[in-house]
Amino acid sequence: MKQNTLVVVIVSGAICFSIGFIGGALLTMPHREKTKSAIEAAEVKARQVQTIAQEEIQAAKAEAEHFQNELKSVTEKLQEAKTEIARLRSEQERHADELERDKKETKLSPSSPSTEPKTADGKQISVEQKRVQEQEYQQKQAKLKADLDGFMAALKAAGIDKSIIDRCSAEDDKLTIVVANAWHFQPYQIRLQSAQNLWNLWAKLRSPNDPDKARIELTDYNGNSVGGSRWLAGSLIWVKKE
Repeated sequence: MKQNTLVVVIVSGAICFSIGFIGGALLTMPHREKTKSAIEAAEVKARQVQTIAQEEIQAAKAEAEHFQNELKSVTEKLQEAKTEIARLRSEQERHADELERDKKETKLSPSSPSTEPKTADGKQISVEQKRVQEQEYQQKQAKLKADLDGFMAALKAAGIDKSIIDRCSAEDDKLTIVVANAWHFQPYQIRLQSAQNLWNLWAKLRSPNDPDKARIELTDYNGNSVGGSRWLAGSLIWVKKE
């Protein structure tokens, strides 16, 4: 009898333990499913963040590469402008040497008084002197054209087109710059600095040893003065404040 009772107790205990274990497993199963879903959602979110970060990195790399290409292009344009200026200066030096040689040849070559033309007051003018004067004038005009060409080449290399400066002309040491309508809408300080930079470029080309001899004048399409060099010195630049 005691043995049967003991068996019943053991079996009952095993059944209770099994029921409790199964019940605990059933209770913890939803929690495990929720944890698994949360982990999967976190992994999906992490992959999305990683994808977005990679896209942003690629965009930043592309932007940096574009900037480097732009910088390289500007550097190449500036180098071309420097090369053009050097070439123009070389031509100026060659013209100066030719003029000096012509002057020496004029001094050495004798002229016949009978063939020399006379002015209204009876003074004789040497044919050679007249030829030298013409050559000097041509040399000055050639240098003026070379300086103007160098100025325009530098503007082009810097990316300045007709939307800002319409055209330029030069006479002696004075450069006249016709600005476009967009110029007038720029702030005063920007226009002043731009005018100063334009004068500085012209002075380096036209009169590097005496910069104040070089002068500029800024006008609108109708020829109205809107800035330039003051009469005291070429480096004293002004622009309209309105």
